[in-house]
Amino acid sequence: MAYSPPTRVSLRTSVQRDLRDPTAQTFLAAEVDDLINIGILEVSRVYPKEQRISVDVTLADQRTFIIGATSIFRVEVVKEGVTVFGVRVNALENHAQSGWDYHGGVLYLPEFVGPLDAALNSLNVWGYWPRATMHLDADVLDGNAECEYAVRAVATATGYQRLQNDRALFQQWRTNPLNSDVSPNQVAQMADFYMAHWDRLRKRIRIIQRV
Repeated sequence: MAYSPPTRVSLRTSVQRDLRDPTAQTFLAAEVDDLINIGILEVSRVYPKEQRISVDVTLADQRTFIIGATSIFRVEVVKEGVTVFGVRVNALENHAQSGWDYHGGVLYLPEFVGPLDAALNSLNVWGYWPRATMHLDADVLDGNAECEYAVRAVATATGYQRLQNDRALFQQWRTNPLNSDVSPNQVAQMADFYMAHWDRLRKRIRIIQRV
């Protein structure tokens, strides 16, 4: 059966269950949503999306293109759907025209690429993109099953760390019959368990990025 990424509602339910707070007695929905986005950002640092995107050429500017990737490693000029040539990367720090540069999410093309035709040309760009955070309940996780469980591990570890460091939050959490016999030391062990779980997942899913 094919994997179906969860919505924010579904992922929130999973994290609440991992935190032993299924009725949201301690962690409000907005707090769990924050934990989920913390998890997505953390996972995205080691497990970004690998993509090739097509970038349109415009009449206004044929030298700079907003890409938004974490990093890129290959750029090609395309004409009517067919790759014409690849553009080399700038290998000379003191010479902006030796090849393409990528800085601040913007791709800069050198002059030697030549004039591009907005009606015929486009660019193919290979690289790594950050995974989208979730802001609506209908949003779907931008990742696969490994990404989902890694996000849950980070979110849950962060939640237990908050219980460990906030006595009032911990006391509220303990009023749930599920947690009435849990000591502060056991909460610390839970936080350590999920952080170790994330550490194992991080080593397994880390992408060695091309440059």
